[in-house]
Amino acid sequence: CIQNIRHHHCVVASLKHLREMCKLYSDTHHGYGYVHKMKQLERDNTLIQLVINDIEFYLDQTKKLPNIENCKPADVLPSRCYSHVDELNERLEFIRFTLKHANCYLSLTHAMQLWKHLTTHRIYPSDMDIIFRWFGELVEMILISRHA
Repeated sequence: CIQNIRHHHCVVASLKHLREMCKLYSDTHHGYGYVHKMKQLERDNTLIQLVINDIEFYLDQTKKLPNIENCKPADVLPSRCYSHVDELNERLEFIRFTLKHANCYLSLTHAMQLWKHLTTHRIYPSDMDIIFRWFGELVEMILISRHA
């Protein structure tokens, strides 16, 4: 799955599989739960940066599609399987999952990269809505975890 993401091949499916595989590591699996597995994957593969790099690649490739600006984001199927909206949401959801379960924080550099890709270099205005909503949910997740 990591190699698929690194080489921008079947990324959404790979992210979904990777998330589900990590969840299979229960806390009783030799003392290592999926939190430990997520920390290890992030440490060894810099997953967050890998996914951010893929977002940039995905946006660049999608912009090259003919008549992209005349289509609705929900109707664009760059991978032939998932809509543009689903492509972005799945990547961002995986980053949130990694942040939460690897117990790490989104660095300023990563936040700035995401902001640039999905606001300044966006394909559709709705891409900005997606990243605004994602950052809002991320802040809410942090606030809830601090009060728990």
